[in-house]
Amino acid sequence: MVTTSWDDGHRFDTRLAALLKHYGLTGTFYVCPHDQEWKRQELLHPEELRAIADDFEIGGHTMTHPHLTRIPLAQASDEIERSKRYLEDVLQRDITAFCYPYGHYNSQVKRLVQQHGYMLARTTRRYAFDVPHDPFEMATSFHTYAHYSDLPTIFRFSHWSLAQMKTYWDWEQLAIALFERTCQQGGLFHLWGHSWELEKTNGWQKLERVLAYIATMSHVVHQTNTEALTTLQRKVHL
Repeated sequence: MVTTSWDDGHRFDTRLAALLKHYGLTGTFYVCPHDQEWKRQELLHPEELRAIADDFEIGGHTMTHPHLTRIPLAQASDEIERSKRYLEDVLQRDITAFCYPYGHYNSQVKRLVQQHGYMLARTTRRYAFDVPHDPFEMATSFHTYAHYSDLPTIFRFSHWSLAQMKTYWDWEQLAIALFERTCQQGGLFHLWGHSWELEKTNGWQKLERVLAYIATMSHVVHQTNTEALTTLQRKVHL
């Protein structure tokens, strides 16, 4: 199975949604309506959000994108609850998926997400391909970005080959290799990123080649984050 997710609600999400739709992929857009890192005009407008929601799942990502573990618990609760209410008002549908800003959470934050009616919460942990042990700690498989902190993991995946490691330092090649691994061994390939990051790093062509490659596999099931989690949980209980 393949799922994708994209964070923050930047206006470049409209380009990203069109690209995913072109290749027949789906996923979840985690939207932060008043992200403090961006000017208002750089974020999705309600009509753009509704257009994306016609084809993709929309998830909560707080109102202003704070570090939830660094602010008072009452403020964290308000950020989590208001983002859900805002998105539900705009889209007139239930919002049940959440993503922790910066991937930061603890047991108290996780409990707040549950209390406010979300069914899952996605983290930024990478290189996971199995059934999430906790729906409020949903990990990912790959981030569309080259992380220096990932070098030890890439080295292991390269079977300690420096030449292979050099190849996989190109995140496009690593994403395809990890997808192929998932096809061979089974599980969930969860690709995630940020549209603004793709723009900043000139990563659009890399992403398009990855999506085009994934789209060639007819046996792959494409699902949103919630659909993928539900499917995996159902298989575990069969």
